[in-house]
Amino acid sequence: MRITDELILDLEEQSKIRLSDSRRAEFKSGMEEFLVRADEMTSLATDGVEPLYHLFPVTNVFRDDAVTNSDRSEKLLTNAPESKDRYFKVPQTLE
Repeated sequence: MRITDELILDLEEQSKIRLSDSRRAEFKSGMEEFLVRADEMTSLATDGVEPLYHLFPVTNVFRDDAVTNSDRSEKLLTNAPESKDRYFKVPQTLE
């Protein structure tokens, strides 16, 4: 892919920014350098190399997800200042 002045002007318009001529030239050369380096990366031999997902080995430290069917509502309601019909009773906030 070739970086053209029209492409840079289009990118400026899409990103709602305006670059000076010197910054536009700097941006253009930086983008061309990036594309050259990206092309170099595609020529690397990566056969047999495992993808790196994390820098460090990651293991799950969480407990197993076990389904329990316990109703703890009565125990939870003991923490409430007031309750009514298995619900927390709160002051009325709307009239």
